[in-house]
Amino acid sequence: MARASRKFGYGKAAIVLPFFLAQPATVSAKTKEVTLEPITMWYVYRTESSCQMRRWFGERDSPMFLQFEKFSPAPKFQLVAMGEDFRGLEQGGELHITYGSGQPRRIRVFFRVTGTPSVLIPGTSLLADPDYTDNPTKVTPAMEAAVKSITLSWLGKSLTLDTGPLDEAFNALRSCTDKLLEQWGLDPEQHATLRASRFLPMIRPAG
Repeated sequence: MARASRKFGYGKAAIVLPFFLAQPATVSAKTKEVTLEPITMWYVYRTESSCQMRRWFGERDSPMFLQFEKFSPAPKFQLVAMGEDFRGLEQGGELHITYGSGQPRRIRVFFRVTGTPSVLIPGTSLLADPDYTDNPTKVTPAMEAAVKSITLSWLGKSLTLDTGPLDEAFNALRSCTDKLLEQWGLDPEQHATLRASRFLPMIRPAG
């Protein structure tokens, strides 16, 4: 498959990442699984309280939107997926998510039906079984690189987003959260050291 270089950035920074040229969605005749290729580069946005990384997949006239949102440098992130494929899924419905070749995880989702249907998955991670209070295990770049797709399954449907290796994309997201700490008046390196030694919780300063 052909490859191309694209830039994406946040603030005044820009990072060059490879990404696969878009291809039509493929459907397995046996399992009815749908795979969507990216149709845009990754975009990183920084707000006052979070960093968001977005990409669109599928067909341009009816794309699937994917967003990772992080509120701190911790491994946790909030995942948002939005597209017509989710129409029919109800609030609190059961959904399975699979990162790369990992095991499917059953979750209850928050669902918005106003406009384009969207799914919100809070507090998820590429880690199979994260415990952020007592377990210092962190997601490494090697773990991120091993995740090349995200699969959402519900109501007999299976949708795979062909993200490609996520290490460089998440590295850009980490750069964003470092800038977020600086925006709050905190030193990213000092905070990382304290967090590693004391399991310091990540809380935005008041005021």
